[in-house]
Amino acid sequence: MRILITGATGFVGQALCQSLAAAGHSLAVVSRRPERAERQFADLGLTVVAADSSLAFKDWQPEGIVNLAGESIAGRRWSEDHKRELRRSRLEATEHLVMLCQQLAA
Repeated sequence: MRILITGATGFVGQALCQSLAAAGHSLAVVSRRPERAERQFADLGLTVVAADSSLAFKDWQPEGIVNLAGESIAGRRWSEDHKRELRRSRLEATEHLVMLCQQLAA
């Protein structure tokens, strides 16, 4: 199965990618730094395709999507600015996935 994962380089995302790859799935990841993400997963022995937008995967035709993207919740005080960034980062990632799904359905 071709699975697109946002937030794949995070703690949960890395473990999920390892598990999915071990089960034989093909993985694509969305990362703000796609080249770094590909190297990171290569260091783990995994082959992934990476891009900085989920919309880049329309032609790849993902069969499954996992959305783990968003600004990290750890390591910073939850100021009003940080809370806005937490919301914005998650909403933006989800909006792009909705657009991708609409394109795939067309």
